[in-house]
Amino acid sequence: YHDEVKCHNCSVLTTTRDTEFFELVLHIQGKKTIAESLKQTFLECDKLTGSNKYDCSNCNSLQDAIKTTHLTILPPVLNIQLLRFVYDTKLGTKNKITDDFQFPFKLDMAPYCKASVPTSYELSGVLLHLGPSAHGGHYVAHIKD
Repeated sequence: YHDEVKCHNCSVLTTTRDTEFFELVLHIQGKKTIAESLKQTFLECDKLTGSNKYDCSNCNSLQDAIKTTHLTILPPVLNIQLLRFVYDTKLGTKNKITDDFQFPFKLDMAPYCKASVPTSYELSGVLLHLGPSAHGGHYVAHIKD
């Protein structure tokens, strides 16, 4: 994958180098499906504003910008981690998201990938956290035979 950041002030587009990866970490809070989470992560832009402004090397200052992440090369085996634990800054606690979340047995990553590479994956295992909170429980693995 690589990131692209476009400065609002000078319109210069900065691209990071391609980074090899084997795992995608997806935010699931407020989402019902893996497609919703992938869409937000790889098809929508992040606005870099306020305390999160972009340090533009062309402007030599912090500027508002838009950042997008693009998948360019996919690994042969893809591990997807669903972020079911979130930190509540007001209470200072870690909470577990227990909402239902759907993922398919077959996943086509083509809509989220900029390159023409094989993009189809088949579910082969799921690791589950069994327990009511982020502070206790057990992990159980279900592996396709």
